[in-house]
Amino acid sequence: MVHTAGNDTVTLRLPPDPEFAEIPRVTLASLLRIHQIDPGELGDLGTSIQKAAGSITQAGHGVEINFRVTADEVLVTVEGGGNTVDLAAHRG
Repeated sequence: MVHTAGNDTVTLRLPPDPEFAEIPRVTLASLLRIHQIDPGELGDLGTSIQKAAGSITQAGHGVEINFRVTADEVLVTVEGGGNTVDLAAHRG
């Protein structure tokens, strides 16, 4: 995981290996704990991240996931294999 202080983005890079499938959800849970956000506020964001990352890795590509927490929302970009999926969940 890489934390870029300039824009408060945490980047997670994963190989195309199903053994790493749970890491995006664990990363999201850690960020929610750090920012004191109730996971119930975000609906199915964790599941959506895992599905997007899984479809990329199942196609044999590595995946890069960028997590950003703002005062109003949690923003996530999932990229790999020429595909990009932008996800967001409003806080509260």
